Amino acid sequence: MVNVFGEEAFRVRRGPPGVDGLPGPQGSKGDPGENGIDLMSVWMSNTITKSLRENDENGCFFVRNLKDIERDGKKIKRWKTKCLNGKHLNAVRPTENLIKLPDDQGYAIEFTNSLYIVQIALLMDYRPGYGFFCVTFKTQEVKEQTLFSNHDKNNPDYPANELLVSKSKISICGVKNEKPATFSIDHDCRDWTTLFVEWNVNEVQNESTFHYIINNDKKLTGSFSFNTFWTTTYFIAVGDRDDDSLYKPFNGQMRAIEFYFSTDILDGKCLPTSLRNKIIESQCVRSNVSPTRNHNIDVEVEGPSCKMMKMDKINTRLNNSTI
Repeated sequence: MVNVFGEEAFRVRRGPPGVDGLPGPQGSKGDPGENGIDLMSVWMSNTITKSLRENDENGCFFVRNLKDIERDGKKIKRWKTKCLNGKHLNAVRPTENLIKLPDDQGYAIEFTNSLYIVQIALLMDYRPGYGFFCVTFKTQEVKEQTLFSNHDKNNPDYPANELLVSKSKISICGVKNEKPATFSIDHDCRDWTTLFVEWNVNEVQNESTFHYIINNDKKLTGSFSFNTFWTTTYFIAVGDRDDDSLYKPFNGQMRAIEFYFSTDILDGKCLPTSLRNKIIESQCVRSNVSPTRNHNIDVEVEGPSCKMMKMDKINTRLNNSTI
């Protein structure tokens, strides 16, 4: 082997490395990375919402096809959960009718003085953590009705967490100064309405802070708060109170309802907006075609997620509260 001058090259052992020089100037800051939840909500939207509903939510109820209900003759005796915990809505006063939604969106259950119960806790004002519920419904009734409740018939004087609705109002019930309190929203519930409510329970501050949005419309949002309470029940009644009477039964249609609560989220954080949007949009009903009533449905339909609806203006008020 020769060197560049054509002379024979001598191989010598490599010497030790030199002393490190001074560091150069810091480079410019790179572009920020994208939020992982946001990316998954775009690229894996079905996967992430399916996983949340099966593994993390406390209760999730749709009727995408007829396998999502169980009948006893004509009566719907059970509304099956999508959660892997196997906690279903079981009939106390069963309904018979399903409403077939337009454009292969599945079905809604028609409530007529009906009552179903699931053995899960609502925990809107009891244990520190984060929670949400999302429900899609419509009603033509003028009078106030119970969409869901955790009212304790054994302690009827205790405040309850309830969602009350009429054709023109939504009311969320909780506690202020250990007395029942109500936050009300004026809204046209004759059209399909998807209500999403999330909350953080801060036991140290004796407060539960709530945020809501209707039909995923940024104009239909607001906040309110209740106090925490020292006890709760571990069931949710859907369609009325579970107090052995017709208290304020819901007469209308319900497309879906789901509940989530975690005691691991204690820093006031809320569900990422992109994931919240997917949950709401998957419940919303495209309302450009009227749904049809079918008493003897024998066709199973899987429905896609839907677009948002245009809704009316809103104003809010809080009763029995200082807010």
